[in-house]
Amino acid sequence: MLAYYGYTISPNQMETVEGFLICRNVPIARTGEMEYLESELKPDGSTPDHGRTKEEGEPMRLYHVSEDPDILVFHPRLPKRDDLDPATGLVWALDEERLPNFLTPRDCPRVAYHVGSRTSAGDRERFFSSSRARHALVIEQKWFDAMRNTRLYLYVFDGDGFELQDSVAGYYVSKCTQVPVARQEVDDLFGALFQRHVELRVVENLWDIADRVRSSSLNWSLCRMGYAQPRV
Repeated sequence: MLAYYGYTISPNQMETVEGFLICRNVPIARTGEMEYLESELKPDGSTPDHGRTKEEGEPMRLYHVSEDPDILVFHPRLPKRDDLDPATGLVWALDEERLPNFLTPRDCPRVAYHVGSRTSAGDRERFFSSSRARHALVIEQKWFDAMRNTRLYLYVFDGDGFELQDSVAGYYVSKCTQVPVARQEVDDLFGALFQRHVELRVVENLWDIADRVRSSSLNWSLCRMGYAQPRV
């Protein structure tokens, strides 16, 4: 048993003869920067809203993912999609919430899905292993080694000059040349996904989960499926 001797300042405070302050029956907390999980920032365990606008008090951050470490300037390129003007060049970026969909090798086929405002409780239970999970990525077994050995670079932009192109996919586009404000290196794709609380699944063939996700109430993206194994 420890005993301290000193002078009583109040019913819960005492100063020792050495000059130390002893406090009883009070909560203690440290000051300074604190690190929290995203799920700890909202009472319901949901992730914070990403892509906030400057009107809401914080600058929007957008990302372009590449295996090229030396891009200094992004010039608009003519799109190849039928739903876009083929004569208008665009610079593409995506918001932080959908960034995990692209934390793979460029040509890796994948099925990505996340909880949206219209996602049913049944689909959340059916497609996720945890009630707290909100985002999942499914890849093929044959791409496992490529995932482990690929290094990616995240080019960061502020939101100025970009406009929302697809709210589900999180795509933003700019018609102007853009210079990134930062570059982040990712040498552990699995770790980057887990850090963002993304459920990763490795399957032999993607088409079964792709078909089931497309008929669900989830928000989903099918990426690089031209490189996927054929249907069984």
